[in-house]
Amino acid sequence: MRSHRRVWLGVAVATVAASVLTACAPPLPLGDGVVVITTDVSPELAAALESSFTAWSQTSGIKVSVEVVDEVDAASSGDIGLWSSVSALMASHSEENPRDIAQLTQGEGEPWTERLLPGLKAPVTTEEDAVVLGVPFSVGVDTLAYANPQAFAEHGYTIPKTGAQTEALAESVTVDETGFPWCAGVEAGADSGREFANWLDYAILNISGPEAYGQWRRGELALDAPAVARAVTALEETLLNESAVKGGRNGVALNGFANTAPLFEKAWRKNGQCLLYIGGSEITTNFPEAVVTEVIAGDASRLAVLPFMLGADDEFSLIATVSYFSAIALDEDVVAVLEYAASPEFAKKMTPTPGYLSPWMSIDAVAYADPVTTSIGSILQRATTIELNRFSYLTEEEQQEFLAVVMAYLSGDEVWSGSTPE
Repeated sequence: MRSHRRVWLGVAVATVAASVLTACAPPLPLGDGVVVITTDVSPELAAALESSFTAWSQTSGIKVSVEVVDEVDAASSGDIGLWSSVSALMASHSEENPRDIAQLTQGEGEPWTERLLPGLKAPVTTEEDAVVLGVPFSVGVDTLAYANPQAFAEHGYTIPKTGAQTEALAESVTVDETGFPWCAGVEAGADSGREFANWLDYAILNISGPEAYGQWRRGELALDAPAVARAVTALEETLLNESAVKGGRNGVALNGFANTAPLFEKAWRKNGQCLLYIGGSEITTNFPEAVVTEVIAGDASRLAVLPFMLGADDEFSLIATVSYFSAIALDEDVVAVLEYAASPEFAKKMTPTPGYLSPWMSIDAVAYADPVTTSIGSILQRATTIELNRFSYLTEEEQQEFLAVVMAYLSGDEVWSGSTPE
């Protein structure tokens, strides 16, 4: 609840109180001692988020509660929004009373942007780069490779650590006919093809570099641009063919993206089993309950994670999905809450939460809740750079148009312009 007038302000985070705002910023209204964070994250993560403020609330005198909604936008209730969609965050920005984040981060000490993982140090801004809109809360890795160590031991294979080793493993698995090198799928109802969007982002970034990927994310590259065509061809050679995955490209189109069962069954090619699975960092939703239970208990004997390597280069960059705090209405209490949300103390409170990955370099990966998340945290810190996925910048209409192109290609109805046909 808020006693003051609600005003949307295009800001993200505060690291100092209103008294230290720059002279050009008008004074902030007083708070009422209650701050509501509106979010569309899972109820479990929302509960952990609310709990992370408990001790701070007792010291500050500001009560923080978290409300879960279907979608966060400028019309949401609450004082602070926790956005999982960059496009929704940008669309919610208003120019009525803009405040650059620089006006709210003039305190002493290291700027919060310097503590972020590589690639996240350039914060989300308005299209004109005039106003910083959000400070990261959590990060998800969109493209990783998973293996079952028990299956590897059974067949005498070693889990690869480099791109060259991954290529050699795929060749051995194919020749031995112990299984398929990869399991991969994009079927997800109305969102079918979304996983391919992640793979394509990853391939463009790792093959053509951050500059080309930035052009792709901003919509400056056509589908048949050289950087895009090179990425599609690399995916076809690595993943989207009948030697790499059951059914080839069409099999990927028909297989559910969360179908990880073949990773844990007997790896025999005739049954479609696989040695490696490509997917995101959401282990609690993508893997069988029994395996997840083992992992949470600290047993990673059936699940290991590694970067998805394209080619023999052992360096890699990552594509990520990031959720952001931003102000819906601003007063001194909201400034104080956002200041704490950008602090190392808050990050340490959140780190033990199952499924949570921190955007901050200051977090030691061993502090995560389970061994697989610890491994993912280490991969995040090893990455050359981390870029936000292109899909989260698209409007809903643009997303659906792109998914239609993807599914026509994967289903065999269309050949991706500039790539190598099967």
